[in-house]
Amino acid sequence: MNTLIRSTALMGYIELVQELGGDPEALLQRFLIDPEKVRTHEGVISHGAMINLLEETARDLDRPDFGLQLSHKQDLMVLGPLAVIALNAPTVGRALEQIIRYMHYYAPGVLMELHWDVEPGISRMSFDQATKIKKIGQIMDLTLGVADNSLKMLYDKTFRAERVMIRGDSPVSIREYFVRFDAPVCKQQQYYALMLKTVVLEKPINQSDPNIHDMLESFVQNALRDQPLTIPAQVEHLIAELLPTNCCNLKTIASQLGFQPRTLQRHLGSASLSFDELLDRARREKTLQYLAEKDMPIAQVACLVGYADSTTFSRACKRWFGVPPIKRRQQLLSKL
Repeated sequence: MNTLIRSTALMGYIELVQELGGDPEALLQRFLIDPEKVRTHEGVISHGAMINLLEETARDLDRPDFGLQLSHKQDLMVLGPLAVIALNAPTVGRALEQIIRYMHYYAPGVLMELHWDVEPGISRMSFDQATKIKKIGQIMDLTLGVADNSLKMLYDKTFRAERVMIRGDSPVSIREYFVRFDAPVCKQQQYYALMLKTVVLEKPINQSDPNIHDMLESFVQNALRDQPLTIPAQVEHLIAELLPTNCCNLKTIASQLGFQPRTLQRHLGSASLSFDELLDRARREKTLQYLAEKDMPIAQVACLVGYADSTTFSRACKRWFGVPPIKRRQQLLSKL
């Protein structure tokens, strides 16, 4: 399964690769990730491409600790509005539960769980990736490091994990992990996790404001409903944006999402959809909206829904509605 993730997940990537003597743009373009999205922290990218990018970057730069190093440049704020929700939760534990609840808004492919008191006085915050990609060590090191930074923001700078758990083996040495987390590290475990004292979860967050928390939670709920990070939803969003241009085509939209056209078609096919079907549906819906505007010229409507001439647009209207655009407008206006 390939999902999308907000480009803030690569915050600090360009700067770190440059610091280490690499070429970040060449690496990003190798995986069809638009460098401008990474610079501006806007838009979405392929989650799978990001995972492979981090692994390839670590190999190219001969830095097995690349994910750990990148985690120094990120913290809770990469989650955008989720970060503000968390900072205004009543306790650290409640903040983490809110992040887990809405994580699919930020990163549908990231799996996060919080287990209270798995040992006397010790809880576990575990992570995984919903992907078939086998090599995920770099992104998991990044995730653990960002989680550690986030807990320092939610609790305070004195936070230290009791233990850091690494699933399987890792080319990163125990010493490097210890330097990063200032905590014992256990490899060959069943999961990636931070083990922490349960009292950490119970600590109140001093700067919390319940009014801000409730307001932002409502915002995130609306965002989840209006623009989920599924591939079909993102394709529909981009079609709506690009319809009035001459660039609303499979190749352009695939590029925007970091896929080859054939790959994007395959992902849509797994949801029993096709690009042509989504494009046709968007054109039909927008046509109804514009034809209801009685003073908008038919030629302008045709242009706004992506048709080069009125004749082709008229044929589409007859296919959709059984009548030409002028007749359909009359039908719509008669109902007002």
